Amino acid sequence: MNLRRVASRQGLVRAALVSRVGLRLERRGARRALGLLAAGAVWAGCAADGGADEGPGLRFASLGVCQATGNDDRQIPGDIDRIVVELSEGALPSPRRVQAAVSEASAQGELVLPGVPTGAGYRLRVAGCQGTTARWGGEARDVAVAEFEKSFPDVFLTPLGQFACMGNARSSDGARRLSEPRVFGALAAGQDVAWAVGGAKRLTGTTLEGGSGIDRVDRLSGEVSSAGSLVAPRVMALARVLDGGTVRVVGGATKIQLAAAGKPAIWANPADAPAHGSEVFDPLTRESRAEYEAPLPALPALGAMTSGAIVAVGGSVSGAGGAADFSDALSIITVKTATAAQLSTKRFGAVVVELAPNLALVWGGNVDGDPARTGLLVDASKPAGEAVTELTVSGGGAVALFPAAAVVGVNGDVFSVLVAGGGNIASGGAFPPKVDAARLELVTVDTAAGTASVTTVDRGAFAAGAFARGAAQLAVLSGGELVFFGGYTAFSQSSFCTSTTDCIQITALRFRVGTGAAPSLEQVGAPTELSVGPLGASAVALSDGAWLFTGGVESVAKALDPTAALIRWGPFDPDPCQEPLPTP
Repeated sequence: MNLRRVASRQGLVRAALVSRVGLRLERRGARRALGLLAAGAVWAGCAADGGADEGPGLRFASLGVCQATGNDDRQIPGDIDRIVVELSEGALPSPRRVQAAVSEASAQGELVLPGVPTGAGYRLRVAGCQGTTARWGGEARDVAVAEFEKSFPDVFLTPLGQFACMGNARSSDGARRLSEPRVFGALAAGQDVAWAVGGAKRLTGTTLEGGSGIDRVDRLSGEVSSAGSLVAPRVMALARVLDGGTVRVVGGATKIQLAAAGKPAIWANPADAPAHGSEVFDPLTRESRAEYEAPLPALPALGAMTSGAIVAVGGSVSGAGGAADFSDALSIITVKTATAAQLSTKRFGAVVVELAPNLALVWGGNVDGDPARTGLLVDASKPAGEAVTELTVSGGGAVALFPAAAVVGVNGDVFSVLVAGGGNIASGGAFPPKVDAARLELVTVDTAAGTASVTTVDRGAFAAGAFARGAAQLAVLSGGELVFFGGYTAFSQSSFCTSTTDCIQITALRFRVGTGAAPSLEQVGAPTELSVGPLGASAVALSDGAWLFTGGVESVAKALDPTAALIRWGPFDPDPCQEPLPTP
């Protein structure tokens, strides 16, 4: 769905694309119940009178949406004919499901799942179905059922395959928009809260000026609120939620240049490096403090490890006589330490991909343009000076500048990494102002042998130029699917992305990758249009399976848009809507 059309035709307040479910959990003696209720309602879900004790039950009441629907009095999405509720994990040996047609009875809370034992760590999934097609989904985790106690967890439903508004029927206009634009902003998600950090808030000529604001996104309501600020503005930084709920923010630049003469298409001057390499934001105090005191080069390539370490590679620094130069620095930042070392090649616009909890692949960005030196392995468990293995690369073409990459297969010590898009760094360090060809490569990395081989991937049904874009994003979805979005095709001094050019890519592509001898793509669904700020758009997976998107630049002829949106790319696995209602 075109997010621009949703916003302009209906307004974000009225876009009929998000529902909210309130849950009431209680257990009471012999007639115990686990009741599912709409926010603000008071329902008591109890087992039927008479007969043997049926134990706790799960009762469905109603959903709340962000615009009027076909049955607005009960606040149920108008495009479904039944609801499926699934409870799993916790004290249950296997998932239990209950479903009912959207009818007067089911909407009033007559859907019962008996025999729920007391316990914690339950996972609740709610799906809205039209026949056997899933149209809505949401889930809550860590649900508890305790005797004589009540709790009120929420499930926030989002539609499948469509961009959805933020907030719900009772939210204000401001709740659906970030406090300021966040082009190339950093996103980080915890269990129930996501953070939108920094990013550029203003485009002046071809300069994206960074902001220091931080927005909080409440997953359970979809509402956005201003949460505080960074020590320094940061564009193209990296953010991660730490244990305890604080947010680490690393790297970036205070502003970046687009289409600077003689420079890469996206560039940061050395003087625009933030004064501190990293900082930590505390949501309780709404303040951020410097963490890694030493500055990093401006705009390093960044990657986050599951272990908590951050790998920073290259960037822009001052060279001889104060002239701008490329950096050969490697920094590894952990919770307790930060170490730095020099690489054998200078790098800018590389991509850092986690292979294992402390192992990263650095690919592309070596400014000498030598394809044989394009890959590095970094062991983030070691000091930076001992962490690097240079890969022996075969089959590679031009060196990639600002590519996207993701792991698509693992077999022991061998990792399959898809590299998509990116401009080319020519031999000797020339930087063409446009993406000359569509890059789609499978890099097979043997970490034990220290080798990497490059194979071209057949794009399948996708158009020839679909992957001809730099600074795009590649996200891994459930079930091995990927989505590729955003990016630029061409920048030039004389004609930079006016409202009539196609230099900024607006489609999001979903696909699977075959990793055999002749790798190819399988398209999944139709491309989705990202018409609100695709260049510099960011996305992060929330804990319920939905994705939070924030927008970037659409063209220099238009103001930057602070819109945020949600999307759920696919149904639960397994899909509960595949089981039809039993015949009466």
